[in-house]
Amino acid sequence: MGSGHNQLFRSSVTAIAQESSTTVQAMPNTPSSRNNRHLILFNVAPCHFCAPAAGVESMIMVPPVSRLPLAPPSVIGLINHRGQVYRVISLRRKLGLETGPSLPQGQLILTSLPTGLTAFLVDDVVDVLPGTHLSRHPLSAHSPMDLFDAFMLHNEQVLFHTTFTRLEQAREIPYPSPDLETMARMADDVLAQAPVPDRSSAEVERPEGETSETDVATADAEESVH
Repeated sequence: MGSGHNQLFRSSVTAIAQESSTTVQAMPNTPSSRNNRHLILFNVAPCHFCAPAAGVESMIMVPPVSRLPLAPPSVIGLINHRGQVYRVISLRRKLGLETGPSLPQGQLILTSLPTGLTAFLVDDVVDVLPGTHLSRHPLSAHSPMDLFDAFMLHNEQVLFHTTFTRLEQAREIPYPSPDLETMARMADDVLAQAPVPDRSSAEVERPEGETSETDVATADAEESVH
């Protein structure tokens, strides 16, 4: 990184830090436990991801973003949140799913990484769940993908398991992404190999208000998921 870029970066950070802190609405599902036992589920275009909540500060709507000169395409600028300056990485751009002028829309996941405060722009944050609620499927040792390290199955949906450090350090994929089709095929393979839920038991009519053993088992399963 050249001295000119360093100077521009420092000047931009100083200017943003001197502004009054932007008031933004915090998401209600801020992680209650910042550790690897909880996973944040989020979407980026057609892809579904999950990542450990360790290092995640909060999740907010997108405030005004100040442009950062000479930054890589995925780094779309800086924000000031409560007096702290975060660089903003668009995961759509990182994954090669978007090009052209930046129109920051969606939600931000604010993280504190070893390299500094970083906000990840995603389409939407879906949930925060204990990792035990998701079924893990290992990634093939021959996989060319470096964006994620495993598949997670949740409610018959495949999520790509990653970390925010991995996303930050991953190479920028050129637009249009040549990996999107590969990721979709890998997700389909995981679904095809997943155990099929037993739906063979037929519904029988019974008096109103009477609860069957099947209903009790289903209710217990749903409660364990939530």
